[in-house]
Amino acid sequence: MNPVTRFTIDRRAWLRGEGSHASALLRVSDGKACFFGWYLRACGVPDALMGDVASPTHVPTRTVPPWIRHFSDSACVSHAAQRLMSINDDTTLTDAAREAALTLLAAAHGLAVQFVDGPPVRVTTRRT
Repeated sequence: MNPVTRFTIDRRAWLRGEGSHASALLRVSDGKACFFGWYLRACGVPDALMGDVASPTHVPTRTVPPWIRHFSDSACVSHAAQRLMSINDDTTLTDAAREAALTLLAAAHGLAVQFVDGPPVRVTTRRT
């Protein structure tokens, strides 16, 4: 694991606002990742450890930065991590409000998060 202080979330593949029951670090069915899925991926955690996993507490301890867990060797998620997951999954927030809240709370833990719309999709047409 390589803890990072900056990471990027691509809105096109960001899993958010669907409620905690539908959330995962990395949802295998569509390849979307939640806030922590993007963060852990940036830290070098392989997708194979995150597929359809509900929270960072369900991946091996050595791959998760200590601030996410209540205790570094515990399966108990920290208050800050719980709050980030709650904001990410909240079904009532607009994306703008969600991004602002996640950015602010992440910054309190020394993380800078950037939200992008990803590279433009190239459409090729065939000339006849």
